[in-house]
Amino acid sequence: MRSISRTALGTAIAAVLAATAAVPSMAGAPGNGTPAEKRPLTGSSAAATARGGQGAVVTLVTGDRVLVTEGPSGRSSAVPLPAADGSTPLVQTRQAGKDLYVYPEGAAAAIAAGRVDQELFNVTGLVRQGYDDAHHDGRRPHLPSG
Repeated sequence: MRSISRTALGTAIAAVLAATAAVPSMAGAPGNGTPAEKRPLTGSSAAATARGGQGAVVTLVTGDRVLVTEGPSGRSSAVPLPAADGSTPLVQTRQAGKDLYVYPEGAAAAIAAGRVDQELFNVTGLVRQGYDDAHHDGRRPHLPSG
């Protein structure tokens, strides 16, 4: 009896796998009719600006750059931009009301220890104060040495 049960189970699993592999994907293009190959990659800077919000590039005190956009709902999002060497920094984001904080991996220990004010990473606040890359003269808040 046991071998019949295993055989039946194996046959059933094989049939389900064959059926799902044979059925073409039902996922189509989004409602706007844009073909998949023309849509920007999720999480890319092109995707962030394609969502309809105007983007602002902010250079953080760590030197990491992020593209900040505001969606139709008023909620902000940020996408890290590649560094000069082509690597993309790892960041964590936190939404607090209308403020969006972007914490680069390299600053996590200093923030957790209280050595760095987390408001330096409030990217929506930095944009409001004119510290985005388009509106400042090259100077930005910086970490004091020592």
